[in-house]
Amino acid sequence: MKNNAIENWNNWMGSLRTMPIPWLVIRHLQKMGLKFYKRKKEMQQWKNGVGTKIEGKLREALRLVGTVMDFTLFSSTSGEYGVQLTNNQQVVVNITRRTCNSMWW
Repeated sequence: MKNNAIENWNNWMGSLRTMPIPWLVIRHLQKMGLKFYKRKKEMQQWKNGVGTKIEGKLREALRLVGTVMDFTLFSSTSGEYGVQLTNNQQVVVNITRRTCNSMWW
């Protein structure tokens, strides 16, 4: 049988594949425990609770969206506000209907 998952497992297990089954299981669990421990240590280094790739994507999304600089109430009955963002974009947000003309909501 040839597929990517089996080939990856064979490569990862290496010489353990020739061991008797009980030893293979024990060594496999040890390898998994070590891998989880290393990942946990890496995750504890994260500053914002997410990895560096996701943090970069979030920063880019925030840069594109901008942050609120000012807002103006258009209609208190309908809950419409005009919002001025730091990236010079202006959007109309309707709190009641939970809509936004920028389509971000």
